[in-house]
Amino acid sequence: MEIKDYTTNDKIYCYENSNVLINKLDLKNGKHLEKAERYITTLRLIDLERKPLKGELNFEMLKRMHEYIFGDIYEFAGKVRKVNISKDSSQFCYVQYLDSQSKEIFEKLKQDNYLKNLDKDIFIEKLVDYMGDMIHLHPFREGNGRVTREFFRVLCLEAGYKLDYSKFNKNEILNADIDAYNGKNSRLIGLMNNGLIELIKKRK
Repeated sequence: MEIKDYTTNDKIYCYENSNVLINKLDLKNGKHLEKAERYITTLRLIDLERKPLKGELNFEMLKRMHEYIFGDIYEFAGKVRKVNISKDSSQFCYVQYLDSQSKEIFEKLKQDNYLKNLDKDIFIEKLVDYMGDMIHLHPFREGNGRVTREFFRVLCLEAGYKLDYSKFNKNEILNADIDAYNGKNSRLIGLMNNGLIELIKKRK
C-alpha cells in the first residue's frame, strides 16, 4: 500500500474511514491527537536531553529513540513502517528497500567514525549529507522529523558540537530539508553553520 501524503488514511495505521492514526489514547479527532502528541513528545525529548539513551548510534538506536518518544502514543513506535509514503513531490524510501538502505547509511556512518575529529566545515558537509539520507529513508509511519533531529543532536554532541535547533524556525528547516532531499545542501549547510556550537570538550 502507498500513502500519498499524511492526510490519506490507510487500513494498517488509521481508524476505519479516517485519516487519524490509531493511538493508545484512542483519540479519533486529528487535532486532539496532534495536541496530545505534541505535549507528550515534548516531555519525552526533554527527558532524552537530560538523560540520553546509551549505545551505538546505529539503526537500532534510532528505533529505540522512536519507541521512547512515541511509545505512549502509538503501538508502531520503534517499528519500521509497512507502507510506502510520500509528501508533496517527495517519495520516501520504498518499504522493500528500507533494510538495505538503512544498513548502507549506518555502516557508512560507522566507517566515518560518527563524524568525530573533523574540522567544522567538513563535519557540517558530512552531517548534512547524512541528514539528506535520513530524510529520504523516512523509516517510520509518523514522527520521522522529531526522531532524526534527536538522533543528530546526540551525534553532534558526541562529536563535540551542540546542535541548537532554537536557531531555526520551522519553515527554514523544512525548506532546507526539502532541498537536502533533492541533493541541494547549501541551505541546510548555512543553517548548520549558524546552529552548531563547538564545545570546549575535546572530541575523541
